[in-house]
Amino acid sequence: MADSNWFHYNKSYLTGTEDLEVQLVLVWAIRNVGNCSYARRNLIDYACRSANHDCSNFQAGYLCSCTKEYQGNPYISGGCQDVNECDLKDEYPCFDNCKNTMRSFVCSCPRGTKGNATMNDGCRKKYIFTFALKIIIGTSIGALFVVLACFGSYLLVQKTRLIKAKQRFFEQNGGLPLQQQMGSFNTTTFKIYSIEELEQATNKFSEECILNHMNVVKLLGCCFEVKVSVHVYEYISNGT
Repeated sequence: MADSNWFHYNKSYLTGTEDLEVQLVLVWAIRNVGNCSYARRNLIDYACRSANHDCSNFQAGYLCSCTKEYQGNPYISGGCQDVNECDLKDEYPCFDNCKNTMRSFVCSCPRGTKGNATMNDGCRKKYIFTFALKIIIGTSIGALFVVLACFGSYLLVQKTRLIKAKQRFFEQNGGLPLQQQMGSFNTTTFKIYSIEELEQATNKFSEECILNHMNVVKLLGCCFEVKVSVHVYEYISNGT
């Protein structure tokens, strides 16, 4: 049995002096019924015995085969078995941990690494910050931000209160009219000092820096019954 176009007659074939090689082609099918649909109606005579099989119509009959991801003999019970992809490295490449599963397989990187295990050298060491560590660090940073925000708000409130207190004391002690009066005179010998300047000059009002000295004129008192407060000092007998 051969293809009809293969043979070309030659007289030399009659003498038998030349060897004739014939390409044999064997085609077969189960033909007790016409197709798969009729075959499944009679399971006793149905030739596809194994589970996980496929039936295909072929030349007034049918053929049995194992379904995808299965291999074996579909004409016997239990003949189609799951393909172990881990044993077929050429078809299913996996260069690290390979685990066979039903109709598939799992290829994963070893513990402590990540990447694509189906590629050669596809697994790399994991970054030191794991997901859990990232959560802890993120939570800590968030908590620190909240604490800093609260502390900053507290400092802002305290600073605002201090500014308002300084302004109130400045007005209560007659600083505002004195400042207005000084604006009408051209003076360079008198200055209104800030509390920060005095703290710096006296080392934060240290007792060692009290200005009680024989060469320093003492303040005896003051008068607030006039537009600008009047300060009374010791008399200087030898001039200013």
